[in-house]
Amino acid sequence: MKGTILADQRYKITIDGIEHAGFKKVSEWEGMGKFENEDGVVIVELGSTPGQDFCNRVFGEFLNIKPAPVEVEVLKISPRLVAAGK
Repeated sequence: MKGTILADQRYKITIDGIEHAGFKKVSEWEGMGKFENEDGVVIVELGSTPGQDFCNRVFGEFLNIKPAPVEVEVLKISPRLVAAGK
């Protein structure tokens, strides 16, 4: 019997002191990242390059290092997420 394993990485995004959990990165393009959860979408400007992100994931997993929170510029947020923070 054969099987497969796929890592399911989820993100927590804190905006104006309100934590929103369960995000998946669905795309990355030209220094921006699109994250989605059941409440909506957040688009942010990412500070790292794809190469840095790859190295952090590979060596972080290999060395069992948890990544530190990264400060990003929020470019767009779904109205439903804004309402959840009020």
